[in-house]
Amino acid sequence: MNYIQTVLLPTDFSEHALQASRFALGLFRRAEVRFILYHCFMPFQGSFAGSQAERDNKAEIKQLMGRLHTLRQKLAHEFPEAGIDLKVDKGVESRRIIAWSK
Repeated sequence: MNYIQTVLLPTDFSEHALQASRFALGLFRRAEVRFILYHCFMPFQGSFAGSQAERDNKAEIKQLMGRLHTLRQKLAHEFPEAGIDLKVDKGVESRRIIAWSK
């Protein structure tokens, strides 16, 4: 399917974020839209490749992707026609969201 626009659904896994995602999915229900369920976190800092911080970041990404997958399943049950991709990002959330919008 060729999408004409992308809608970013940022989430912090709160009930308010879930309601906002539901609202957006309902609003664009009949449009050709690609949805991205998005979460951003501040990574642990480490100075060496293979460090504990790097391993912790990989584990955090895996855990967050699992939570996004569960959330997508919940939303897909309510909006089965919606195509929802998942994205976990690292960094300052406001900066990362602005980067996505460009």
